[in-house]
Amino acid sequence: MLTPTSILETVCAYYDVKTRDLRGPGRCQWLSLPRAVGMSLTRDLTSMSYPRIGAFYGGRDHTTVIAAVRKVQRMIAEGAAGSGRVSLLVEMTEIREALAAGEPVFERRRLEDLREGLVRQIAGLERALRGLPSPEATRAA
Repeated sequence: MLTPTSILETVCAYYDVKTRDLRGPGRCQWLSLPRAVGMSLTRDLTSMSYPRIGAFYGGRDHTTVIAAVRKVQRMIAEGAAGSGRVSLLVEMTEIREALAAGEPVFERRRLEDLREGLVRQIAGLERALRGLPSPEATRAA
């Protein structure tokens, strides 16, 4: 059986945030999506009521939980994606799979993504220093 704590920990591992931040009083924009996803998954995967979920996520009102669940549903329906990020539906699917497997580990994937991005940036800097055109510019020509 999934618990709200296991869902919270998995969401925190996925988005690389601290549990105390999601349960805390902070209203920063960078916390709003992970918190909404956590609330929505808690609602979908447990039998907890909106008031109990709100209490679990730092004493928030049940209407806040309802708004978070609706926000996530709306973003999925619209196919919303953050700048350069995978869609929310894909993110939630990955989190659900990790919960089902009982392994909330996303560090390896994050490190591989980071390494790949750094390699591209370094290659771009080297080309710029040599005065070479980017691969995109040569393809267009």
